[in-house]
Amino acid sequence: MFKILPTIVLLTTYFVSAYTTAEQTTSKILIALDKQLIEHEHRYGNVSQSILVKKQNRIIFRKAHGKSSLELSTPAHENNLYPMYSIAKLFASVTLMKLVEQGKADLDKSITFYLPKLPKSWADVSLRHCLNHTSGIPEYFTMEYTQTGFPNTLNDVFLKIADNPFQFKTGDRNQYNNTNFLVIGAIIEKITKRTYLEAVHETVITPLSLSKTLYSQSKEVLSNLVSSYWGKKGKMTVDKGVDWPSYSFTHSGLYSTKADLLRFIEGVAAGNILSEKTLYNMWQPMKLNNGSTGQYASGWEYAQEGEFVRVGHEGGNRVRLEYFFKPSNKKENYTSIYLTNGHGYQNGITTHLVDAMMSILAPDDFSTLILKEKLLDGAFNQTLDKSDNLFNEIMNNQFISADDKEKFIRERGYTIFYSSKTKYAIDLFEFYATNFPKSALGWDHLAEAWLSVDNKQKAIKYFKKALTIDENVSNTKEKLTELLKQQEK
Repeated sequence: MFKILPTIVLLTTYFVSAYTTAEQTTSKILIALDKQLIEHEHRYGNVSQSILVKKQNRIIFRKAHGKSSLELSTPAHENNLYPMYSIAKLFASVTLMKLVEQGKADLDKSITFYLPKLPKSWADVSLRHCLNHTSGIPEYFTMEYTQTGFPNTLNDVFLKIADNPFQFKTGDRNQYNNTNFLVIGAIIEKITKRTYLEAVHETVITPLSLSKTLYSQSKEVLSNLVSSYWGKKGKMTVDKGVDWPSYSFTHSGLYSTKADLLRFIEGVAAGNILSEKTLYNMWQPMKLNNGSTGQYASGWEYAQEGEFVRVGHEGGNRVRLEYFFKPSNKKENYTSIYLTNGHGYQNGITTHLVDAMMSILAPDDFSTLILKEKLLDGAFNQTLDKSDNLFNEIMNNQFISADDKEKFIRERGYTIFYSSKTKYAIDLFEFYATNFPKSALGWDHLAEAWLSVDNKQKAIKYFKKALTIDENVSNTKEKLTELLKQQEK
């Protein structure tokens, strides 16, 4: 049984409910979470971390840590407004699924049925393909637009990419693509005879009383908005944002607060917008052409985590909204909101920030997340070579399939390599390669890690080892050839 405890203040305000054990244990959990936020700041260069976790009907953790602005040295606070980036796609997904529920949209109809002026080559693409990033249609967005400006109208966008080749055969795989949501927005407007912003307000924002949620371009001044940052090798620069045109608001331009995000996800999960049947259908992952399970469920990122289904979305490599629920008992659920305004390295790691937090808050429910944190801690503390039992724990965990054991370790190597000081990735990739000695990818990644610290001799050694296992792995031949040429000079 949960008991509500009085509010506890540690550095900033927490709202916590006790666990089955004594208050002292809960205090230990708070201390562990506080330590973890500081570790994240040091490891990944997080500027701010604003967090809310709810278990069933109780908030079990809430905190604002770090700076909302480095220049002004202002602390992050509970009511800060954050850019949501691609979390906007969830609002579009719910708006579309409402039309499906009303019988006004059919996910399996061709997108050209709704928008006849689209390229004829797109006729085999369904609305479901777009919603689940399996369409293969060309990506419209390029960073060049941030300098030159976007096409004036949505029709101009479609004309500009009409003759571009497909990225892959429709339905073969998932590939994240913003054009998919331009199509969805245009179809919502066609069906409702309203602008997309009018439709999303009527369907989602107004019914759920999301008073602090809005769409805006980056040049507009917004109250309580955090400053955003780009990071490169630990150095921060101000991110001035992208002035997205209004036709892009299906996948961008959304701003919100923790409180409003909580109202959004809880309102959706409680059936306040969609019926239970529609909600069930929305959170079913789409099957790919080969019968395998895709990574998206109606535009929501989808994964299994122990006995829980995990749905949600990341935004801009900086913010993440997630909902965990047990299919066998939907009363057992967690809501997680983790907002940052930038990291010290190029790629964000919000999924892993959430994982670390949940491994402390709910260790009995998420044994896999505990193992992931052990991998990261071992790499950062350079103790993996002493972790004889860790590999066995991973191999014996019932929630990690035989096919995913290798990937499970490899992905934590990516976490460090792309999101922190690359030297710490060496230990993790060495752990990976040593335990999977027949994996060419393991040796290839170990070589890349050594190359990142400019040890070309070890990079050459491990690239060669990778090629003895698989001569076609990655771009290893090209990388090795270039290194050998440099050695000859």
